[in-house]
Amino acid sequence: MGLLLTSTLAAHDFGHLTLPVLEERLSSTLETFRKMERYHGHFYNWYDTRTLTPLQPAYVSSVDSGNLLACLLTLKQGLRQKLREPVPSP
Repeated sequence: MGLLLTSTLAAHDFGHLTLPVLEERLSSTLETFRKMERYHGHFYNWYDTRTLTPLQPAYVSSVDSGNLLACLLTLKQGLRQKLREPVPSP
């Protein structure tokens, strides 16, 4: 999940996505994350991609939760940097 977010940011950095597409993809991804069931705030390790229900046996990994946090912090800093970049004209 975290790699999806950071790779989307990287795709914009490399010029493969426009800023509006970056915003749309990140928004829709984070909206999907909001719909996913969690255990005490932590995402389960595996989900059915069609129903978003946790796959059995449902479990939480502290390592994966930490990796997600690191990716979210990277995304936050990358987006803050975008605020300082000039917006290209059409």
